[in-house]
Amino acid sequence: MSDDINETNSISIVWCVDDIRHLGFQCTDEEGMSVLQSVEQEHDATMGVNWDTLDFWAHEHGLTWVDPLEDPELDGLNKDLGGE
Repeated sequence: MSDDINETNSISIVWCVDDIRHLGFQCTDEEGMSVLQSVEQEHDATMGVNWDTLDFWAHEHGLTWVDPLEDPELDGLNKDLGGE
């Protein structure tokens, strides 16, 4: 990356392991980073990266999904994502 790229002439969008967890997937930091690395390596620049992209790759990596409404530790995350 060029040294000329900075906050005055570019933007950066950051996705993190917690975003995968907010979708309801159980993962370690290492498993989550493996998903994020796939997202980065395989992303389609015309479509970008979005919640569906994270969901797809989390499933591809075989992460376990837990319904946030059935797991008290995830209580409220569904509301954070626009659910009821």
